[in-house]
Amino acid sequence: MEYTNDLNLPQPIVDAVKNDKYDPGNSDISITSLIDPTQKVALEKKHKDEITKDVSDEIYVLMGKTIHDILEKSDTSLFKEQRLYTVVNDWLISGQFDRININDNSLQDYKISSVWEYIHGIKEERVQQLNCYAQLIRENTDIRIDKLEIIFIFRDWSKSKAKYDKSYPQHQIAVLEVPLWYEEHAKSFIELKVTQHQNAQKSLRSNESLKECTDEERWKDPTKHALMKPGRKKAIKLYDTAEEAEEARKGDKSLEAYIETRNGRPKRCEDYCNVSTFCPQYQNDKTGAN
Repeated sequence: MEYTNDLNLPQPIVDAVKNDKYDPGNSDISITSLIDPTQKVALEKKHKDEITKDVSDEIYVLMGKTIHDILEKSDTSLFKEQRLYTVVNDWLISGQFDRININDNSLQDYKISSVWEYIHGIKEERVQQLNCYAQLIRENTDIRIDKLEIIFIFRDWSKSKAKYDKSYPQHQIAVLEVPLWYEEHAKSFIELKVTQHQNAQKSLRSNESLKECTDEERWKDPTKHALMKPGRKKAIKLYDTAEEAEEARKGDKSLEAYIETRNGRPKRCEDYCNVSTFCPQYQNDKTGAN
């Protein structure tokens, strides 16, 4: 990957962003990549020497790594930051968990995140990642895992909002327990994901079309149909189907109401995917939108 510095940021910031010490180990795929969309991982491999990012877009990542490193150095636990391995379908899988709390046998994962993920619901990938780590621990140690916890540290938390909105996180840190899968469920999930990634790599070598990402993988919101009135920016009401919106429009006595279709935005593609430039699915979407 190549980094640009369009804002001419100070060199120490540039160097800190570039100094990524993440090491997936000598494996075919890491848990982090395993839970990613197969198309994304395959395209990252194909275009690894063409991917560019601006340093300014990596500041949140830098902040997360810094906090994570401080927490790791402060933790005197024996069970922290260990990379474990397993073999599935002839592939070597690796994963490195954050820590195990031996007082209650909980596997914990630090996440420096936006408050909005906590408010609107955590991403399914968080649950998948922790459960995959739990399975690696089962296969490599005698430690029993009884529960999974995500330790959220909110990068954009507001004390004033917490004071006046009780639905807002009341503190800048929160511990959230997530479902712990049965062992067979975890093993089946890992085997399925490995097979899917292996198939994607075969397609890549054969110059075949890759399986497209799902709306869920793209973090795409469902299309909504807004009942609107002239001069008003905010919708009167949002509907899941065009039929529901049309029925509501017909029932409006003012005769000025109209329907505005709001297509769901693939947030991952637009803001967080390294290979959206090379992705035929996303580029076709953009062409269709134009």
